[in-house]
This record gives sequence, structure tokens and C-alpha cells, in this order.
Amino acid sequence: MNLSILFIFFLTLAACSNSSLQTDKAVPKTIHIPDTTNNWYAKLFDYPNYVRKTEIAKQLNLDNLEADTSNSEIRIWTIGSNYNPQTLISLKNKNNIWTITKLNYYLSFENAKTKVDSVLTQSKIERTISASEFNFLEADRIWQQPSQSEMKNGGSYGCTDGYALLIEMNNKSKYKFSNYICPDFHVSKDTTFQNVVTFKQKVAALIDRK
Repeated sequence: MNLSILFIFFLTLAACSNSSLQTDKAVPKTIHIPDTTNNWYAKLFDYPNYVRKTEIAKQLNLDNLEADTSNSEIRIWTIGSNYNPQTLISLKNKNNIWTITKLNYYLSFENAKTKVDSVLTQSKIERTISASEFNFLEADRIWQQPSQSEMKNGGSYGCTDGYALLIEMNNKSKYKFSNYICPDFHVSKDTTFQNVVTFKQKVAALIDRK
């Protein structure tokens, strides 16, 4: 199945005037997902992992970021190929307040179907962070990073029985999905790996900060 690099959909917002009259206003949102056309790596890794995280998000009752035009949110998925627990860290801005959340969950490996076995609610961590703490993460840099399938020679980097690092970036006007396979192993080979691993480490340090 081919997935377009870029597609635009319109959400209609109602704007009210002082006289209580309403007019429809189309607001475009840009969705960027690696293109599988003539890209074997995207077909083999990016698209299946995009579908997988979408199914997991549904089972975890998470909002569909592609359709969300009200909040800014970053999700960092660390999905092991054959081990548990899995980890999701979310950074969400609502009403100009940033909240960081870490959630561990278990996947079933009994068959090919993606299934969340259980969620470790007792280990869930959630706290508010300051604007300066969020700015320290340099999240804007991640918006600029290509997915591994979009990198020069990206298909030559991989690992056996490792993990996939999936990053979703979302705000009111755009959404971006990126996929990296064992990026920690390749930080010396491409600056993209270095940037996403550094970002992941900064986020991990922030969630662990007392």
C-alpha cells in the first residue's frame, strides 16, 4: 500500500462575530508520513510501524493526533521487537501548560496481530514542566529531521532483535511521523541519529527529574 508523503485535509472552524453571526473557515493541516512509493525501506519499516503505533494508540484510548488541531503534542514510542515492557512518553501543551507523561505497557507476541496485553498504570508518571524545561529539549530541531527511510543510505542501518523509535510531532497546523531502527547504534554514522537520540535522552532525563 502506498502512503503519500503529504496530504492536506481541511477542518471547518466556526468564527463568531460580535453580532453572533457565524462563518465557516477552512484551516489546512499538513500531514507528513514517509512515502512508500519506490522506497523499500519505508514499505518494510516506516509504514508497518505507523500502522502499529496507530493500533496501539487506539487500544490505549489516545487521541488521534493527525486530527487534533487544538493542542500541541509530541509522542515518543520505544517499541521492542520481542520484549516488554514498551514505553510511551508524551509531551502535551494544553492551555499553554506543558505536561510530560510516561506510560509502560505490554504487547502480546503470540501472533502477528498488534494487541496490548496490559498497561502498568501503577508505574505511570505525569507531571507539569516549565516552558524553560520544554525549550531545553530543542523540539523544533526534531521537526527538521528526516525519517530513516528519507535519509541518504538510511536503509543500510539496522539491527537484529532491537527496537523502533517512533516520534510523532503535532501542533494545530501540522503533523509529522518519523521512524528509526536502533538509532543508538548509529549515532556516529549520521547526525540525524545523533539528534533524535539526544532528544530522547533529554526527554528521559526530564521525566526522571525529581
